[in-house]
Amino acid sequence: MKKSKRFAALFATVLMAITMFTGSSSAYAKSKDFDCGKATATGYVSSATSKSGSAWTKSIYGKSFSYLYAAVFGTKVDKNGDNQRYVSGPGKEGKGTNSGTDALKVIADGSGDYYARVVSANVATYNKTTNSITLTISR
Repeated sequence: MKKSKRFAALFATVLMAITMFTGSSSAYAKSKDFDCGKATATGYVSSATSKSGSAWTKSIYGKSFSYLYAAVFGTKVDKNGDNQRYVSGPGKEGKGTNSGTDALKVIADGSGDYYARVVSANVATYNKTTNSITLTISR
């Protein structure tokens, strides 16, 4: 991985960590546009149920990006909301118009565990301009 890509991923992870401990929201899907020079990307985070979560980054208007990245992180808790564990997907890198989808491991029914918070880190690079955002879903 190039040095600039490592920096972008590290930057996104730091932003995610800050957001994970400070932000909150009650929606189960979010998206937000962010500019990268003369192009715009959209970051997405989704949690259809309290036992799953995913994130992806896409180009708007069909612009081709030199780098797209999406990562999803979750705060997994037991049925009482205690015993917090922080988990993440492997992260997805891409070029062009879509990063691909990063997903948290789905929690089995009957375990009582759920994701109290799902956070995405979304990064895009266009013409050597890199920008990133984080999005949070809380239950």
